Amino acid sequence: MSYPHKSLLIHVNIISMKQFMKKITPILLFLLPVFFFSISYYFITTSAEDIYQGAGSYSSNISFNPINRSLEAFDLNGRITDMYAWSIIGFYDYHFQFGIDLIFRIIDIIVAVGAVYLLTTLIAGRRLRLNISDGVLMNASFIMLVALRYGVVFVSGFSMIHNYVPLILILLLFSIPYLMMLNNKPPKNHCTLLMLGMLFLGIIFGMSSTITPLAFLVAAIVTFATQKKKKYKAKSWFFAGIIGLIIGFFISNLIGPGISSYTASSTYTTNLDYVSISDLLVDPIGSTSRLISHITYNTSYFIGPLLLIVIICLFLIKSPRTVLAKFLSRRIPQSDKNIIIAVSVFIVFHILAVSQINAPFRLLLPAYTAAIFIIGRFLFPLINKEKVSRIVVISISLLYIIAHSILTIRYYQKTSVVLDEIKNHQMQEICIDYDRVNIKSYPILNLSQEKMLQYWGRPQTIYNKAVTPCQLEE
Repeated sequence: MSYPHKSLLIHVNIISMKQFMKKITPILLFLLPVFFFSISYYFITTSAEDIYQGAGSYSSNISFNPINRSLEAFDLNGRITDMYAWSIIGFYDYHFQFGIDLIFRIIDIIVAVGAVYLLTTLIAGRRLRLNISDGVLMNASFIMLVALRYGVVFVSGFSMIHNYVPLILILLLFSIPYLMMLNNKPPKNHCTLLMLGMLFLGIIFGMSSTITPLAFLVAAIVTFATQKKKKYKAKSWFFAGIIGLIIGFFISNLIGPGISSYTASSTYTTNLDYVSISDLLVDPIGSTSRLISHITYNTSYFIGPLLLIVIICLFLIKSPRTVLAKFLSRRIPQSDKNIIIAVSVFIVFHILAVSQINAPFRLLLPAYTAAIFIIGRFLFPLINKEKVSRIVVISISLLYIIAHSILTIRYYQKTSVVLDEIKNHQMQEICIDYDRVNIKSYPILNLSQEKMLQYWGRPQTIYNKAVTPCQLEE
C-alpha cells in the first residue's frame, strides 16, 4: 500500500531538484569567471617585472611611497594606468599572505570580471538577465577574451594586469553611450550627471593609453561625420566625453612624456624595431618596407585567433550554410551598419597606429576586444539557440578554468620552495638556478603567467636580498 506514496514522493523530489537546478545553474554560470579570476589573482606568483617595480616592498619593510611612485610613472609615460600600477605594486607580496594586498586583489577581480561583464552586455545590446542563455553568453565572452593568447594580459603578472585590464574596462564603459546612440537608443540629453561623468571618464580614458583614445576619437569623427546630421544629433554628454578624452590625451602626451621615454630606450627601438618619423625622412624606402612588415606581422597575429573563433562558432551552428545564407541575405539595419563602421575604423586605425613596432599582444588587446564585440554581436545569437552549443561553450569554459587553475597552483607551489630558500638565506646576496622557476608556455591557449625570476642586467630584490642567476657566477 505504501509503494504509490513512495513513487509519488520520488517524483516530487525529482521535480523539486529540476526546479532547483534551473534556478541555480544561471548563478553558477555567471560565477565561473569570478571563480577563475579569484583563483588566478590569489594564487598568482608575482612576475619578474612586478618584482623590479617594487612588489614585496611592504612585506619586506622596504621603504615604499605610493605617491612618489605614481609621480615616477607619470614622468615615465604619463599614463594613469601606469600611475595606478606603480603606486600599489609595493603592497603586493610575492605570494598572497592575507596582508594588505587582500584589498587590491579584490579590486583586481572586480575590474577583470567587470570587463568581461561589460563586453557581454555590449554584445547582448541590453542589460544581462539571470538566465542560462545570458550565462552562456558571459562564458563565451570570457573564453574569447581571456583563454586565447591575447588574454595573457589578464593573468601574466600584476604590472600587466594593472595597466591593461583597467584600460579595457574604461574603453568598454566609455563606449556604452556612443554605441547606444548608434543603436538609436541614446541616453537622455538633459542629464547633468551623465555629462559630468562622461567628462571625467573621458579624461581618465585619454590618459590611459597613447593609441586607444586616439583610435576612438578617429572612429567617432569618421562615423558621425559620414552620417546625416538629422539622424544623429550630438548631445551634451557626447561633447563632454570627447572634450574629456582630448584633455586627458593632452595631459598624458604633452604635459607628460607620452612614448618619448620608450623611444629613447635602445631596448624598445631595437627589440621591437621602432620606426620613427625621422627614420621615414632619412630612409623612406627602407622605413616604409619595415612599416609594411610590421603591419603584416601585427595583422597576422591579430587575425589568427579571430579566425579560430569564427571557425568554432560556425562549427557550433546547426546547419551553418542555411543559417548563414539567411543571415547574410537579410537586410542589415542601418544601426548595425553604423556600429560595424565605427568599430572597424577603430580596429584598423589601432593596428596601423601600433605598427611603428612589432607590437606585443598587450598593445593590440583593445582592437582585439573590439573585434570580439563584433563577432559576438552577430554570431553568438545563432549559437545560443542550440542546446548542444550551450553545453559545448560551458564545457570549454569549465575545462579551461580547471586547467589554468591547476597550472597556476602548481607554479605557486614550485616558487614557494624558492621563495622560502631566499627568505631563510643568511647572506644579503643569493644565486638561484632560474630553471627551477621556469614555466611552460602553450600554443594558442593562454595557460601560463610570466616567470618570477628573470635577469635584466641587475639583481632582483626579494626579501631585501639581491637575487641573481647562478649561471652568471660560473
